[in-house]
Amino acid sequence: YYNQEPPFSSKERKKYEFPDAFIIKAVESWCLANKKKMIFLTRDNDFGEYKSSRIIFRHDLTELLGKITLYYDSLQKHKLLPAIKETLKRNKNELLSLIKNEIDRLILIDLDFEKISNLSWEVGCKKYQITSIRPEYAEITYVVRMNVKYTIIPNQIDIKKSIFEDNVKPIHISQHLDVPCDLEIYFDKKNNIQLKWINSNQKILIRYE
Repeated sequence: YYNQEPPFSSKERKKYEFPDAFIIKAVESWCLANKKKMIFLTRDNDFGEYKSSRIIFRHDLTELLGKITLYYDSLQKHKLLPAIKETLKRNKNELLSLIKNEIDRLILIDLDFEKISNLSWEVGCKKYQITSIRPEYAEITYVVRMNVKYTIIPNQIDIKKSIFEDNVKPIHISQHLDVPCDLEIYFDKKNNIQLKWINSNQKILIRYE
């Protein structure tokens, strides 16, 4: 605490880090007593800066599950990851088309303008992570990049709301949104891919900032 070492810092809020310090020490003591290492999943940067030979800090659950899956597959006699990747590659266009159609029902437009035109979006695969391999299927987090385009046509009402000053020319907007999709690939037959969720079934907000 006095040396401002992680999880403490020089910030005024460092007194609130005492619970974090107790948690870290409790976990480290358990690891020492049981001669084990532990993976500690947290988005708290103060945790991650703490140096320990027994605690492995990770910030991203999807990335962690992907690494565990790679390790699991490396121990198997018949490797599944190459087949899964080939299935995703082979069905990429059909999969993106399905996702684009399903995304329509999740779009929520929050644009404080009187007139919007030419609103459109396309999707492409940014990355994917195989997060779990089960006896009958594999789970995949499939992240798509949404390229959203639209045109704002300012009118007098927009100008009065101080959204624009004197510029009344149409403004062409291009935005990028990364949307996670949850897939399941079944092993019972070829190309059996199920789309489970898009964005955890939450609305995808399109907003002008």
